[in-house]
Parts: sequence; structure tokens; C-alpha cells
Amino acid sequence: MFLRFPGLLLLTLPLLASAEEISRVTVEEKVVGKTPQIIGINTGEMPQGSAFPEWIRALGVNGARLRLNATPQEGDPKKIPSLSQFESNARRLRASPKQETAKLWQHPSKIAAQPLDSLRKDGIELLATITCPLANAWQYWEAYYAESYQLASLHQIRRYQLFNEPNHRDSLKLTQDEYAVRMQIGTDAIQAALADAGRDTGTKLEPLISAPCTAGIKIFGKTGKEDARDERIGWGELSMRDRHLRPGGKSDSSFDQFQQYAVQYYSANPVSILDQLKELAGQIRHANGGKDLPMVMSEFNLHTARDFAQRATTMDSPEEFPDLGSMAVSIAQSGLEELYFFRLTLSKNLDDGGVKSRGGHPPSLGHSHWRTGAVSNTGHRPAPGDYDSPKR
Repeated sequence: MFLRFPGLLLLTLPLLASAEEISRVTVEEKVVGKTPQIIGINTGEMPQGSAFPEWIRALGVNGARLRLNATPQEGDPKKIPSLSQFESNARRLRASPKQETAKLWQHPSKIAAQPLDSLRKDGIELLATITCPLANAWQYWEAYYAESYQLASLHQIRRYQLFNEPNHRDSLKLTQDEYAVRMQIGTDAIQAALADAGRDTGTKLEPLISAPCTAGIKIFGKTGKEDARDERIGWGELSMRDRHLRPGGKSDSSFDQFQQYAVQYYSANPVSILDQLKELAGQIRHANGGKDLPMVMSEFNLHTARDFAQRATTMDSPEEFPDLGSMAVSIAQSGLEELYFFRLTLSKNLDDGGVKSRGGHPPSLGHSHWRTGAVSNTGHRPAPGDYDSPKR
């Protein structure tokens, strides 16, 4: 049963313990927090001609996170032989970005222009997570500038991330020094691209870059874990310390590498997530001169897709609803600005080549259904090659 209360963000409901028990459900008009501005979904492939945007619309979300790559030539971004030459190259590219960036970047076949256009026409905000290998400083800047300019001018995308879980064991080759330099260069390039795309299209494109996008919430300070590579400084501390650095390491108080603080988290413990987010907000505030910074959770679910693959339940299973409702309350109380569930995908990304479908369909997670105790069911989830429209 769904009840709509304009302006009422969450309802506290005593949940049924089992199907056999009969309980009285009392709806209380008590606001416990605010709905995140963006409730989105992590996406997989969106090839030309697919109905994948319809699947996203069927979920009722107003945001989608994209995973993209940039491919500059190999090199070392720490070595900038001449900052003046670097800046000269940037000015030359920025003088004719529409023509030059089109030569440097085109939509990949897995994420075509048509599906992105369709989502934007429906008012769905897009978060582009663009990862790029270690490269020569100029070519690294050029790659981010070109891709961001095209995405911003064609699809009005202004939300970006440069990393996906830099502290994760899958990123063991990434050092904190390399991360710091890449942030200086990449964020400068993205913000230059947004400024130029806004100028050329007559559209206001204020940057909303989020970082550090860590795996876990309690990563602000040093964890002491070898795989985390944070023996000198925590990933959050590092990101906040260097937030005003431009390429070459020059500090500029008028420049922010990122405007939102991002984490990624999987849990069904509402008390733990609320406590951790409150602690993190305080750490960010302290590092930011007493000022709050909007927080984004760019991946979230009760269980990881790998864990879902081992479970008998899916996000359509009523057994999961109470935990999801409890987590909804805690997230609303935390003040998160944006939340992206993981995920709706057609990608074959499990060890056995299977699709992470069990973890990828939190149905109807839009604002009208963001309340405790219930999640509506939109039907079956897409299987590999299932590009037909969702069944209504």
C-alpha cells in the first residue's frame, strides 16, 4: 500500500515480521529527514536503439550514473616539464573546442548518444564517472576536457567523478600521490570544459564533481589496512587537504576540485550507516573550515551484486523490504544529497560471465515511493539482450 504526502519525506511504520503474523500498521505524519535530491540508479550498457532508458524510467528514479573511460596516450602525469607550455596547449584547445573535441572523443558503442538524449529529455540527471589510466599530464587533461565538453554540450551533464573506489584492493597500483596529481589535472579539465560548453550552448553548467568516491564510509582517516594504501593519510583527509590545488600543485582558494563528497556503501544496518554518515559529515565540516559539504552515495544497496548472486532473494523479494525501509529512514536522517542504487545492468561482470541481475533491480525507487516498509514491483528485470520495453 502506498500513501502520498506532499512534502512528507518518510513515514515510520511498524513492519510485519512474517506473512503469517497479523499486525496493525500505524502511519505517523512525522518528518524524520529529507529525501535525497537525486535518487538514481547505476547503469550498465545503453547501446543505440535499446529500450534501456525505458527501464530506467520504469524505476521512477531521477538520476542515473554512467561508467565511462578516457584513453589518452601513456605517460606520467606527475612530470609537467613546463607549466607555461601546458597552459598554452589548454588555451589553444579551448579556442575551438566544438571542432577539436569531436575529433578526440565519440560516444562508445556501449553507451550511445540516443539513450542519453532520451534520459535527459525526461529530466533525468546524469552522473558520469570517467576513469582514465595514468598518462602524460597534457594528454590526461586533454582527454578529460574533450570527453567532458562533448557530454556537457550534447547532454548537459555537469555531474562527474574521476575515480571509482581508489582505496579498493582492485586499485592496488594507484598510489595516493598519483591520485592527488590526477585530481589536480582532471578536475581542472572538467571545469574548463563545463565553462566552455556553457558559453557555447548558452546553458548554465555549474560543476558538481564528487570525490573521493571511496569504498566504505569510515575511510576519511587512516584505516591501517595494507590494501587501502593509506598509511600516511586517509583518502578523505587527502582529498580535502588538496581540494584547492590546481595543476602543478598551485593553491587557489577560489578553485574547488570537487563540490560534493562521495562514498559508496553496501549494508542493511540502519544504525551503523547513520552513525557513520554523521561522523563523516563532522570530519568533512572540520576539514572544510566549519562549512558543510554536500554528500553523495554513488553506490548503495543492501548487499553487493556478488552477495545477491549467492542469495535466494532479490530486491523484488518481500523479505528485503523491511531492511530497505529501515535504511531509507537512516539515509533521510543523514542528509545525503544524492543516492544511486546499484544497479540495473546488462553487463556480464560476474566471475562466471553471468549478469549481476540480482543486485540490480531496486524497483520504483523514485521520490513518490521513498518511504519505509514497501517497494513497488515494476515487473521482470532485463536479461542480456533484452532490449524490449519493460512490461507495464
